[in-house]
Amino acid sequence: QANRSRDSDSTMDKPTSQTQSGSSPVWMFWRRRRHLVTFLTFLGFTNIYILRVNLNVAIVAMTSRYNVTLNNGTVVEKQDFDWNSKMQGVALSCFFYGYTCTQLLGGWLGARFG
Repeated sequence: QANRSRDSDSTMDKPTSQTQSGSSPVWMFWRRRRHLVTFLTFLGFTNIYILRVNLNVAIVAMTSRYNVTLNNGTVVEKQDFDWNSKMQGVALSCFFYGYTCTQLLGGWLGARFG
């Protein structure tokens, strides 16, 4: 009888890698859905911010004039896009129109199916 109580005590002292409910190991916290959703949301917002900043910087390079030297030594002035300021404004505002539409559509889909 004394051996039995000692054996049961020794098994209780052993550390386990699982939680009390026996679900998933503690070290696999990244597999939980809330962490995955939070991480993917972070990546989405980071992507949106990068696109917004990148478009403002890229439009300057797209509409600037620059010199190109041809093989025969002739210097030619080129421009990738000959956009006036109104057309540049339309191109820059397209991001925000799309952003607004997807926010409204996402809210409606979340309310309907979420």
